[in-house]
Amino acid sequence: QDAPENLAEQILKKQPYPIEMLLVHDANPMYESPEPDRLISALKQIPTVVSFSSFMDETTRYADLILPDSIYLEKWQMDESFTLKGNPVVSVAQPVAAPTYDTRDTCEILTALTGILGKPVSNAFPSLKSEDLIKASLKPLHASGRGEAFGAQLEELWTKLLEQSGWKVRSREPFEKFLADVEERGGWWDPVYYPWEWKRVLSTPSGRFEFYSLTARKYFSSLNAKDQDLLLQKIPSPVDMDKLDAACLPMGDPGVSKGNETLYDLELNPYVIPILSGLNHTNQPWLQDITGFHVYQRWHTWVEVNPETADKIGIQNGDWVWVESPKGKIKAQARLFKGAMPDVINLPVGLGHASGGRWTSGIGENVLKILLAEKEPFTGKVHFQRSRVRLTKTNA
Repeated sequence: QDAPENLAEQILKKQPYPIEMLLVHDANPMYESPEPDRLISALKQIPTVVSFSSFMDETTRYADLILPDSIYLEKWQMDESFTLKGNPVVSVAQPVAAPTYDTRDTCEILTALTGILGKPVSNAFPSLKSEDLIKASLKPLHASGRGEAFGAQLEELWTKLLEQSGWKVRSREPFEKFLADVEERGGWWDPVYYPWEWKRVLSTPSGRFEFYSLTARKYFSSLNAKDQDLLLQKIPSPVDMDKLDAACLPMGDPGVSKGNETLYDLELNPYVIPILSGLNHTNQPWLQDITGFHVYQRWHTWVEVNPETADKIGIQNGDWVWVESPKGKIKAQARLFKGAMPDVINLPVGLGHASGGRWTSGIGENVLKILLAEKEPFTGKVHFQRSRVRLTKTNA
């Protein structure tokens, strides 16, 4: 039920309750939905839709109130992530310019609203400035005595040596000095990774590796008998195993694509372009200029075709083609690419916006328009690799 793809369905069914207000921040569900018409119907049932988008994107067009967020160059930001080895990283970015227009950081808008709501809510958000909230979030890092601000390799090696020897690196350094270093260098990280901290590493209910999901078992047990039976019928299980137990174990997916194999002879593999991975800030001309650098393509949607497949269906590099599924078709430029598997075509996701500014509106095609919206029965997420398509040359 919590899958983003189920948003429209839950709103229309008024589950778990009727939605009176929808706040949309750093998201564009109207673009990302394979069923936009159904989402439009759902949004029309909500009395108040508020968008914090910096641009007039597809979802913002249906908002009742627009409170535009400042762009990333105009506000304080903090993000948490991990290196491939598991080391914690906290990145801090400062604004490099004042807001060009009458915009405001969404975080500050929400904290201002808590002041209007009054106590006890306002007590939990005493500050109206994002900078102050970030500083407060960094205090526990300083108190932990672990890690340090980004620095030269020699400094990081010294920190690692001290921590492995049992020393607290930051135990005596004033917080103001620690904060200044983090802001100047752009973040904090801990070069030492402790894999034996099992409560952190294994965040399962049992604190162990769970091949049998207790979380799934709890969810199934919360359903009434009718809903539980309907859901379990959709999940494949061995004949000699209890259906409920089978549903709580790892399960394979046969991955059967939808569409007549004779009429639609190719598998569609949509993928998100790393350069446009956020999907919300595609209206940057310098990003559009390097979208398909690996196939020398930009400013248009392309389709990656294996040379053997292209030769079989009579398509050459640079040809304009229709990519057609049982749901519809889009126009793309063929790029012969040995990285594509035979009889499988790759289509980039991130282009084809209907609105959002001159550098994104009407540029390329939205691949999600031709995807068959088949959902995985347990999570409700859409299978993106389940559509069959065919390629035909256009007249242009």
